[in-house]
Amino acid sequence: MNQEILNFIESLPPLPDSIIKLNAVRAQNEYKTSEVVDVIKTDPNLSVKVLKYLNSSAFPLKNHVSDIHQAIMLLGEEIVVALAFIEATKTLFTFDLSPYTMNETDFYHRANAQLVMMSHWSKKVQYRHKKLLPSAIFLSDFGKLILSQIIIKKNNTQLMQEKIEIGISLDIAEKECSGYTSSFISASMLRHWKFDSQLTDLIEFSDEPILIDESLRKEATMMQSVKSSISLQGEMINNDSFQDLLLQSYNLSRSDYNESWNEAKKWLESN
Repeated sequence: MNQEILNFIESLPPLPDSIIKLNAVRAQNEYKTSEVVDVIKTDPNLSVKVLKYLNSSAFPLKNHVSDIHQAIMLLGEEIVVALAFIEATKTLFTFDLSPYTMNETDFYHRANAQLVMMSHWSKKVQYRHKKLLPSAIFLSDFGKLILSQIIIKKNNTQLMQEKIEIGISLDIAEKECSGYTSSFISASMLRHWKFDSQLTDLIEFSDEPILIDESLRKEATMMQSVKSSISLQGEMINNDSFQDLLLQSYNLSRSDYNESWNEAKKWLESN
């Protein structure tokens, strides 16, 4: 790993106690949902932030959520824990995503659209690690916050913007402008904070599913498919030939993909 990026990740401050406790609970072979709820509730400020975000117009949820337990029942534990992590660590990052021609609103709009699509799709499959997919897709772009700073320091902002403008694959553009992909950086950050190894693997290899362990390959392919279906500005992309090739390679259902794509499109059109 590039020493500059390694130094940045290793210099990140410790996670808030509530997130450390969450990881500790979830690392147990057996635990109850109530234990997760109790940990989040021990941090009143975090609980308020999570509920505020869930009830905002930015989040793809129709029903009002009044407490953390209800949120987990509606959305699933993985999504609520991922959101708690994001809310708890927001102050650690600088939101200058100019190399990606994005602002903070674009960033979260895309993250939520990806979440809508993956949440719908993951309910239709029976893969062993499907429960990790919504949180994995939701967390997958956070490496952009670090990589963006590296690209800016290298004076490659305009180069990155030009590569995006002419349609070069985002992971290739990132490698050419920084040496790494945002997926790799996202996974490295989460490993540093001792997140689930299968979750971090799904994120790291979401650009190249062929490199992941075969037991996770279909899930990683779904990650790549969703990421390539939504633009940086949160617009749906019609790339049928690429998606056909990708889906056929791992015998994934085209109809399930289409339904999920349309769900994300409907959500974007209403927000």
